[in-house]
Amino acid sequence: MFNPDHNPILRYALNKSLYEQFCAGQDADEVAETVARVKDIGFTGAILGYARETPTEMPQNRIQPTPEDKADKDISDWLENSLETARLARAGDFVALKFTGAGSLAHEQLRNGSLPGPYLTESINRICQFARDRGVRVLIDGEHDELQTTIDKWTLDLAARYNTIAGKAIVFGTYQSYKKTMPEVLVSHLEEARSRGFTLGVKLVRANLTQTPATTPPPPVS
Repeated sequence: MFNPDHNPILRYALNKSLYEQFCAGQDADEVAETVARVKDIGFTGAILGYARETPTEMPQNRIQPTPEDKADKDISDWLENSLETARLARAGDFVALKFTGAGSLAHEQLRNGSLPGPYLTESINRICQFARDRGVRVLIDGEHDELQTTIDKWTLDLAARYNTIAGKAIVFGTYQSYKKTMPEVLVSHLEEARSRGFTLGVKLVRANLTQTPATTPPPPVS
């Protein structure tokens, strides 16, 4: 009764309420129509994201694939759908990436503070390269506090690779400005971008725009 895949009345109600409010569409045509409406009212770009949430634990009531096979399958699905999302974007738009959407192995690597594995590294780079070739920018989503330091590290490494043109960013990180540590984090990332010679792409979340500006202007960011 409560499964929308089997209950057409519930599925219709969800599609006309929650789904249409928060999702761009169920197929490429619906997404294109939604983005067109957004731009028709004056916005110059859109952020499209493959909104997949991956559980960190597998259900125990069925036969499970090997951890290696499941990890590869999770990453392959994430790669395929992220590339499809980038195909729906147009020049100047963003495609948002959530690293944990690549599966439990990606989540574990983030939690342990390690580098992404070879297949995940290859997949992330394929998405970034594909987006850059299309003139689309990549926005790395912020996630749980326990993962954010490693997410920042991966993001900075991507920025060093793709943000090589002065004043222009392809890869953007998310900075949750309501956190007390965020000014220090942002300053350290600006310094790292300066020392490594790349442009820092910044998305500020919940910035306090009424705050008195600093006496010395900060370095330019994209």
